[in-house]
Amino acid sequence: MAVTARQEFDYNFDAFAPARKREEQPKQPKLKRLDPVVKTEAQIKAESKTALIRMVRNVSLSLAFTVLAVLNIYAYCQSDLQDRKYDQLTEQYEMVQSENTRLSMELNSMVSLEQIEKIAVEQLGLVKLDASEIEYVRLSEGSKVLVSSGKTAE
Repeated sequence: MAVTARQEFDYNFDAFAPARKREEQPKQPKLKRLDPVVKTEAQIKAESKTALIRMVRNVSLSLAFTVLAVLNIYAYCQSDLQDRKYDQLTEQYEMVQSENTRLSMELNSMVSLEQIEKIAVEQLGLVKLDASEIEYVRLSEGSKVLVSSGKTAE
């Protein structure tokens, strides 16, 4: 981009122009000196009473807001404490559940047919029958089931 001679010498000549008249600023009103207000003793008592009432009202409102803030913090702390207790109880419940599962599996392994046969042979001294020792009884009337009410079903 080529710079022309005219661009090199462009200046702002407004700074050298004669000073412009400043716009007139609005005049501020002159302050009057007021005479001191003389109040009666009754007026002073009434003003002090209203000031005392305002102060008591402001202090009581501040106290009420402070009490509400403290109660809010207390409620939050209690909620947090209950959440922690819930988490502990949930953890204990899961541990008891896993222990129950383990004990159920152990019980199922003890109640299996092989385990029953082992206990019958080793502890009770029973002997398993051979196929030649087993007798089958045939019923001439066919298979019947006797129900507790005394009825028979075929």
